Parts: sequence; structure tokens; C-alpha cells
Amino acid sequence: MVLDSNSIYSKSIYSSSLSKIEFIILIVAISTLIILSNNINKNWKNYLLITSILFGYIFIYVLLQRNRIAIFTGITDLGKFILMFSLAYLVYKNSKKPFLMTAYCNVVFIVAIVSLIFWIFGSNLHLLQPTGTFLSKWNELDDYQGVLSYYNLYFETQTLNQTIRNSAIFVEAPMASLTFSMALCLEVLYQNNTKFHIIKVLVLIMAIISTVSSTGYICLLLTMGYLLLTSKSSNIYLLIVKTTIIPIILVVGMILINYFLSQKLNSNSGFSRKRDYINSFIAWINYPFMGTGIDIDGNFLLPSGIKIGKFGYSNSFGRVLGENGIYILSLYLISIINSVYTSINTKDTKRLFLTFILIYLFITTQFVNTYLMLFMFSLIFVWKPNNILNSQVN
Repeated sequence: MVLDSNSIYSKSIYSSSLSKIEFIILIVAISTLIILSNNINKNWKNYLLITSILFGYIFIYVLLQRNRIAIFTGITDLGKFILMFSLAYLVYKNSKKPFLMTAYCNVVFIVAIVSLIFWIFGSNLHLLQPTGTFLSKWNELDDYQGVLSYYNLYFETQTLNQTIRNSAIFVEAPMASLTFSMALCLEVLYQNNTKFHIIKVLVLIMAIISTVSSTGYICLLLTMGYLLLTSKSSNIYLLIVKTTIIPIILVVGMILINYFLSQKLNSNSGFSRKRDYINSFIAWINYPFMGTGIDIDGNFLLPSGIKIGKFGYSNSFGRVLGENGIYILSLYLISIINSVYTSINTKDTKRLFLTFILIYLFITTQFVNTYLMLFMFSLIFVWKPNNILNSQVN
């Protein structure tokens, strides 16, 4: 999940081999987990029915694509989805806390530590020197470019006002921020009783700050605000903080969020992002049901004669809306609606906040059809934690 989230390795000359290796390992690993899972007996029949419906629904869309390359891409993405949905449904549907969350947080924690060491002592203090260059590219339209590498464990891919941003092992800082933000959210919500929890939270916060990404900063503010608002401690000092300081923090937070968004939208990057949203809506208006098709590259000529560019590549929502239309977007919307309904019905604020953060990242960051995104949307669709089920029975 980490390597597939637009890591620099997945966008390199080794990407094809890496994706095949990932896919094979996942088939073996998920099959093993399913065999060992206690949930399989009670979930198997419903799983076959739901998966058959989803497979047929998506496969029809894939077969209607414009050429063989698009069909092959669609089949590959369909395979990734079936793997992640199987993992969520057969292994974690009735789990109190999917242990994959712990594993994910631990791996990202290690990535964050390594990136901070090289970012501080290499990129900023220059006590460590780059060991070479690594060929990578962000999308299929770009040529391979060499980026400075530190033992192929940390890469300098982006600068902002002559400041090197921490992009860790990812193609750009926002991708690193996405990964650190998701790990922080899962760590805060579901790992608060684990060993080294405070250390991991602090390291992830530092890593998010070092990416200099407004998306990460906003996610950090939202997470900290959630923690303060939902704290149930009877400590008198914490109660004073909640009643007097939290409103101030919320106001300051909203001001900072507005500032970050304004700075982002008024920059060259922000203009490009606005253009992406506009183009994705233009494409959707012209092709509302099925979208323009899978993996539209370069300029796409609409029936009206308007030529639009690489819409949606800066955010997942725009890409799904423009390329896949309401036909595929509806699957994401159903997952979100179901999760929000379940959260409200069971008074599960953690699940509700996780869903909100996932929506936020879906709208602002590009990670379409990554293992992480497919698993998280599958999980919030099917997940019924044991403690919630027990409370419903009681």
C-alpha cells in the first residue's frame, strides 16, 4: 500500500516489474489471511454475491473502453479492487480493529523517521550528501528525470521558495503528506493504546510539517481539533481548555486553513489545480454517465471543439468524475453514504471522522486506484467492528 501510493519506485523504470511483484505477493498474502481468518464461514456466501455484482458492474464499464490499452488498464485496476475488497470483506468485516492499520502505521512511521533524518541532516544542514540520482517520472506524459537520492531511501524531488520539501520516497511532497496524514489519522483514532503511540504521533506530525503541504497542514489541524473536542477526561484543566481555548483554536485554525487555501489557489500550482477541477467538470458535463474513458492522455477534444488537458491529475475526485463519470463515481458515493449512516446510527465518531478525512483526501489529492484508496473505501463500506455489533445486539 505504501509503495503503490505514488512512490518514486512505482513511477520509475522498474515500475512494471514492481507492480507485478506487488500483485503476486498480495494474492498469496490475502489468500493466506482469508484461509486463516475466523470470519470466512459467516461472510463467504454474501461475499460471493456482492463481489459478483461489483465485478460484473465494473467489467461492463471496462469492456466499453475505446482501445485495448484502456481495457488492459481497466482489467488491472479491477483486479486490484477485487483483491482489496476481498481483504476488507473476508478478513476485516467483523474485526474490532483491522490489524492492517497497525502494520500500515508502523511502516509509515519508519518511512517518516528515515525521511526526517535525511531531510534535516542532508537537505537542510548538508551534513549528509546525496549518493546518486534516481530516474523517475510523475505521469506517462513526462520524460524520466533524475532526482537526487540518498541511498535510494530518500529523494529530493521538490523545492518551494528555495526550500527543499520532504517528499520521502514519493514522487512529490503532497504524496508524502497524504501518506503521513492517513497514518496519523489511523494512529490517533485506533492505535492510541499501542506501544510508542506518542512518539509515533509526534514523528508523523513533524513529517507532515516538513512536506510544506497545505493539504497535510489542514489534515493535521482537523485531527488535532477532533482530539480536543472528543476528549472525555475529567481533568479540570482539560475541561478549562475545552471550554475556553478550543473555540480560539478553532477560529485560528479556520483562519490558517483559509490562508493555506488562498496561498495554494493563488500559486502556479493552485492555478493548475483549479484548472483540473474545471476541466474535470467540463468533461463530466459532456460525458456525464460513463466519462471520457480510462487514462485519457494529453489533450482531449470534446464534441464542442474545446480541448481540455490532463484533468483531475491533481485530485482523485476530478479524475474519477471526468474519466469514469457517475457510473464509477457512484460506487465511491455509496461507500461514503453507507459509512456515514453506520457512523451516525452507532454513534461511532471515530469512523465518522475517518470517513470525513478520506473524503477530504479524495477531493484534494491524487491517489486513484492505489491499493490504499481501494482498501480504505472497501473497508468503510463493509466494516462492522465487533464492539459495534455487540452494542447493537445488547
